[in-house]
Amino acid sequence: MSKDSVSVASLMFARLWLYQLFHKLIGGRPTKDMLVWLGSETTKDALEEYSRESANIKGFAEMCGSFADDIDDHKLDAAMSEHNRMFANLGRPGLITWESASTSPDESLFGDAAILIRELYQKWGWRAVRKGSVPEDSLAMMLGFCSILAHADLDDLLAGNNERLPSRLADEALINEGHMLNWIPDEVERAFPSKETFYGKTLGALVAFLRIDAVFVRNVLVWLRESGSHEVSFDDEALSARFSYLGEQFGELAELKVPFLEDMELVSI
Repeated sequence: MSKDSVSVASLMFARLWLYQLFHKLIGGRPTKDMLVWLGSETTKDALEEYSRESANIKGFAEMCGSFADDIDDHKLDAAMSEHNRMFANLGRPGLITWESASTSPDESLFGDAAILIRELYQKWGWRAVRKGSVPEDSLAMMLGFCSILAHADLDDLLAGNNERLPSRLADEALINEGHMLNWIPDEVERAFPSKETFYGKTLGALVAFLRIDAVFVRNVLVWLRESGSHEVSFDDEALSARFSYLGEQFGELAELKVPFLEDMELVSI
């Protein structure tokens, strides 16, 4: 197994983990169990892959680290209250979490962006749980979709099944650069002039992560074109055990239930 393959596989797991983490943080209200995952070693390791490239991610990583040993009721209550204010529209200002609403003059839902995103979900065999009731261009839903695709990317790389990897990565670049980065950075700046709160740090880190991931995806596409097939064989027992453990950890995170997230989930079709 080449060093390049190990590096790409490690980053693919880190991005998979972070997409799922952001999906739950934005789509659902924080719980104590969610904060425990923020303070986990797996989250720490995933964020270390990106902290060197972004002060916002470094600040988010430091906040997550503060949950490793101490999750008091005050921290949880503050995060829950901010989620209610920013995402549940209980008070103002709030964060507009749908692309159509953010980019249209009248802030209307179910615009062209929602239809385009719906078609992208369907292309890869997914649909919104509440199709027709919840717009598909929800930030939380798009992050969940990216987590699904990132999981398939990693599985294909580890199995050496690279036939669909380039086309899937190209669609990930489309949803990231053509949709999320098309409006989220400006929306975050409007809603979070200060990045010192729980969600200020979370959204600041998300924007930085999306930008870094856009570059990563483009680089992997070049790597695949130039180097051809990259079958990953685990000839190192420690490495094999490491990825097996990470897979188990991700399974536990993915199964974590948080309030209100069910409206932002996808199901296979």
